[in-house]
Amino acid sequence: MSIIKDTFVKLKNDVEHFGEKEWHNWGQNQKCAPDEIFRPVNLHDLKKIVKKAKENNKKIRCAAAGHTWSSLSVTNGYLVIVTDLNDIEIQYNERLKTWTVTTEAGVYLKDLDEKLRKHNPPLTLDAATVLNTVTTSGIVATGSHGARCSNSTIPEKVISFQIVTADGELREFSDEIDPIEMNAARISFGLLGIIYKLTFKVEPMFNFIMKDTFPAISDYWKPANLKNDVSNSDSIEVFYWPFNTPGLEGKNDKLWVKTCKRTDLNATESQEEVQLVSAFQNFELEFGDHIYEHLIKFPESTPYITHLLFKTGVEHESEKIIPAPDAIHYQKGIDHIPCMDLEFAIKINHVSRSLK
Repeated sequence: MSIIKDTFVKLKNDVEHFGEKEWHNWGQNQKCAPDEIFRPVNLHDLKKIVKKAKENNKKIRCAAAGHTWSSLSVTNGYLVIVTDLNDIEIQYNERLKTWTVTTEAGVYLKDLDEKLRKHNPPLTLDAATVLNTVTTSGIVATGSHGARCSNSTIPEKVISFQIVTADGELREFSDEIDPIEMNAARISFGLLGIIYKLTFKVEPMFNFIMKDTFPAISDYWKPANLKNDVSNSDSIEVFYWPFNTPGLEGKNDKLWVKTCKRTDLNATESQEEVQLVSAFQNFELEFGDHIYEHLIKFPESTPYITHLLFKTGVEHESEKIIPAPDAIHYQKGIDHIPCMDLEFAIKINHVSRSLK
């Protein structure tokens, strides 16, 4: 933290409030009017909030970018928004023989990616969410998973936490200190206290071969095909976009299959090209949001509009080699379309039974 920031914090008489009275999440399906909303900027603030809550018999919940659809952050007590806790520190861990990065709770993935790219040597997380406008504490505390087929989930990349517990003191959790407690801390949903800092294992930058194909559902949706892609890819996502073929016949519909596989080959696209695609995606989804608003008013147009959007904005078969963070965060502009989500998982060794 800078000297100027430290000095400013010492001169303050209270934690910054910004006069906020209400909070809602990104999807706008959760809203609340807390007794007080706090935006801490350092550890001193966090401790002060917890001690104040204890004195006034208030319960605390936390929020970051607000992308959860659940009521996890909804409270009539104290709401702590952690997005001003944004310091990043990169270290080499001699004991583990690996690079690590320690972030404060409010660091956005897009800022973390940029910091890791500019490091010497360039570094990256090997698992993250598609969204890069979420925070490190937010994706870990909620058990966010990304699309990896193997290796580990995002919380398992964390090797230590610093958490302000209910007594207002800072406590460290790690596998080295207590592996059982560390497992509880990895996906805590805020039950152990307020996350102040968390440390991830990272690795030297690498590239993915990212491939988009659009097979017919009748051809692809078979146990052998799905199992082959899961077994031979680092990540796979299968999307279904209704009414995507001429005549709007469901039996002719296609799937969108996106696979990524790690490679030592050089990138086939420059950063300028990647950024140009990202800018277009932002525009595309911002425009798409207006179309979805039209569908709410005229639901009978849904088959025709979704067919048009699939053909013009989605169905483009491609194969390219790009750096890991660009492949992981392949879709920009998602924030333009607030929505709700339903997901499910299928165990690969049960895939034959699941698809019958």
